[in-house]
Amino acid sequence: RTGRLLFGGRPDVAAGFVERGEQQRLRGLVVDGVQERVVLVGMAGCGKSQLASCLARECGAAGWGLVAWINSSSKDSVRSDLVELARRLGVDMGDNPTEDQAVRRCLDHLQSAEAGDRLVVFDNVEDFDDLTGVVPRGVGLRVVATTRSGRGWRAQGWKNVAVGVFPREESVAYLLDTAGSQDAEAADAVAGRLGDLPLALAQAAATASEQEWTLKRYLERLEKYSSRQVIRPVPGDSYTRDVSSALRMAVDSALGRIDDRLRGVARLQVGALAVLAESGVPTRWIDPLADEEQANGEQANENTGADAAVEDADALNSAEDAHLALTALTKASVVQQSADKRVTMLHRLQGQVLRENWIPGEWAGAFDAAADILDRVNVRSLPREDAEGRRRQTRDLIDQLRAIAAQDYSHPLFERIQVRARLHHAFIQSNDLNLPSEALTLQGAVDVVEDVLGPEHTDTLTFRGGLADAYYSSGHLDKAIALHREVLAQQYQVLGEGKIHTLTSQSNLALAYVVAGRLREAIPLHEEILANKVRVLGPRHPSTLESQNNLAYAYQVAGRLRAAITLHEDTLTKRRKILGPTHPSTLESQNNLAGAYQAAGRLRAAITLYERVLADR
Repeated sequence: RTGRLLFGGRPDVAAGFVERGEQQRLRGLVVDGVQERVVLVGMAGCGKSQLASCLARECGAAGWGLVAWINSSSKDSVRSDLVELARRLGVDMGDNPTEDQAVRRCLDHLQSAEAGDRLVVFDNVEDFDDLTGVVPRGVGLRVVATTRSGRGWRAQGWKNVAVGVFPREESVAYLLDTAGSQDAEAADAVAGRLGDLPLALAQAAATASEQEWTLKRYLERLEKYSSRQVIRPVPGDSYTRDVSSALRMAVDSALGRIDDRLRGVARLQVGALAVLAESGVPTRWIDPLADEEQANGEQANENTGADAAVEDADALNSAEDAHLALTALTKASVVQQSADKRVTMLHRLQGQVLRENWIPGEWAGAFDAAADILDRVNVRSLPREDAEGRRRQTRDLIDQLRAIAAQDYSHPLFERIQVRARLHHAFIQSNDLNLPSEALTLQGAVDVVEDVLGPEHTDTLTFRGGLADAYYSSGHLDKAIALHREVLAQQYQVLGEGKIHTLTSQSNLALAYVVAGRLREAIPLHEEILANKVRVLGPRHPSTLESQNNLAYAYQVAGRLRAAITLHEDTLTKRRKILGPTHPSTLESQNNLAGAYQAAGRLRAAITLYERVLADR
């Protein structure tokens, strides 16, 4: 692909961003000095991501061929973003490569591309080893990482840029300018209490400005707030206790300024963001009125991502409340959004402070709100012909589930039935939309469900079956068969034979046998499944007809064409009557019958039927 590509959920550069010495050094290394690898090292809240975001914005404005922002909070998130970057670069993914293959293709593409200025940012690297084997190279390609740990980088050729807190004079100048004050003494006192930490200073200035407090008054309010609340300091690094108080007070202050009708909505939004993915949530999930063109400052009148359309008055009021509440939180600098407004997030340190100081009721409220947001994500709500939109929604859901599974504090979310329903939905849609590689990244989520519910719970077994289906779809037949057999053995013990979940697992195993060429095992199993479904569900049930279709295909692969054609014709007739002539399953039967005609040498009938299927599809 030629032309410019901006990729990823880069956090927007905050209003009032202060040019720092570290910024000049970073620019000198990356833009002027063509340093291939630079890492920004510093404590949370010191402004590393803002420095990197400012650089990325400048590179994008200068017309660099690629400016990519990779969420690097875990190894899985790094690899997932690189796979998506490969798609955006136009790398061929038509053969359903594994995640490892897709990452390799992305790296190869970047290395073999024509020379030119390009930037890739790995933001919030928790573990240096997460980048092993995935850092791109190429002529003119620069890589910047942000991290709290400086260990191991220099030995691998990275140039370290230490990012500290503001020098005191910069803290004072920032507070005076942002709060519109001339009280340098009070500004100095606020900066001292907050340890000159940029994030805390920004929250303090925003709070003072919005409340129309002087900086002296802010100090007094901070003192009263700290004494009134039981505030736990942030563990790690050298944070002052007042940093926790300032960040928590900023949230409470912002909520206090929001209209009574919207305050509860805003509180739930903040709580949900604190337990969902640290890298953020698609804005359209939180704000049903958010449009894909929100970066232009326009508000849409249609729901582009939630479950139900915003049509009746109650739903419209609810959507408007969500939009207004999120807008108020954004203006108060409590939540951040990506540069294109498509992703909404809490700063990681802000989220950590909230979680460290929540009481049990606040934890429960946050989990309920997060589960409710996920519960409204429904790929089926998008038009079936909008394949790309459905794929984007499915990938976003998978990314979110994978991310919360990687966050220990978010694991209780999987105790909620709505969240497990979305995990099931993700497996179904990834299979429907041919996204097996993405489905396989849900292994961590399945492991969490097993830890929460136990290995014999029906949901655990269903999700493990979903992983087996993904292995099957991606061509890993040995792994698919082994996992299907494990799941089936446990279902026999827990559910017994003849139950619908057991029959589904048997069917999936039989299909894998067919594709693997193990027909002696496949055909008897398909025949047993069909007989059981006729007995349990009846001969006209859609699931029974699916098994009849599968048996016919197995006969066809085995060369038993007369039996295959007879069964395919019967299945097609029933599906047309029960499901309708253009139902996807009916079209599947038409296609399969055409294939059986072709195998039998009945080419005229095959061609006629193939042409009809193609036109209908």
